[in-house]
Amino acid sequence: MGPCGLLVIEVKSHIGFIKYINNELTHNNLKFEKDFIKQTKKEAIDLNKYLLKKINKNIFVTPILVFSNKYSKIRFGFNQLDNCYVIKKEFLLELINKLPNTMSKDDINLAENEMSKLHS
Repeated sequence: MGPCGLLVIEVKSHIGFIKYINNELTHNNLKFEKDFIKQTKKEAIDLNKYLLKKINKNIFVTPILVFSNKYSKIRFGFNQLDNCYVIKKEFLLELINKLPNTMSKDDINLAENEMSKLHS
């Protein structure tokens, strides 16, 4: 969480070629066992709904799917696939720095305070 808003970051460690074919991520030209983009977006939506209920603020949550293995091959750049960023881990900080500032300090404090209760 920061000025660029809230992020949900889902991490996968697959090796090989990650492509987007017919609106689906593939791994070495085969479908993944799960729809990781859908999973990441659902987590972002769930967090948005939680905050809307708890602090009455509609805070957009950016879904990011990160492939952490250095041997994964991805070439999507910073373009979203079905409203989700899909990147390699070495580009995560660069992506975060490119995202526009969308949250005020007050909203950051409200969201941070509410989410800190989740650890209690």
